[in-house]
Amino acid sequence: MTRTPPGPLPPERARLASVLTELKAGTGLSLAALAAKTTFSKSSWERYLNGRTLPPRQAVQELCRLAGEPEGRCLALWELAESEWSGRAAPTTRTQRPAPTHTPAQPHAPTQTPAPTQTPAPTETPATRNAEVRPATGGRGAVMAILASV
Repeated sequence: MTRTPPGPLPPERARLASVLTELKAGTGLSLAALAAKTTFSKSSWERYLNGRTLPPRQAVQELCRLAGEPEGRCLALWELAESEWSGRAAPTTRTQRPAPTHTPAQPHAPTQTPAPTQTPAPTETPATRNAEVRPATGGRGAVMAILASV
């Protein structure tokens, strides 16, 4: 895996590194002993445990086995960290709004549809009589209208 640029760790990777560090401490093994009992080197374990690199899935499984820990929770954390690492995770920004939730205790109020408004028929003028009618093709105005409706 590649190295991480300097700066704070993303929360997914920090959490995984923290859990892996706790598991390693629970085994009572040093980094050298951990390396001797797994297929990963001492320096690799050091990078995995401090979050500089994302460990391979197999490393997480081996550490869980040594610690006597079921691997489900750790692998779930690994999946989250891996999706962030690879860029597959959905970016979170402050502009995103949480999805609305519906709870049975709060029934929806009935919605009323507004009555259609009557628009006057267009008046034909010499300019409109000879004008060519073109279908709307979208363009910037359509894109802006779509973005405004979101």
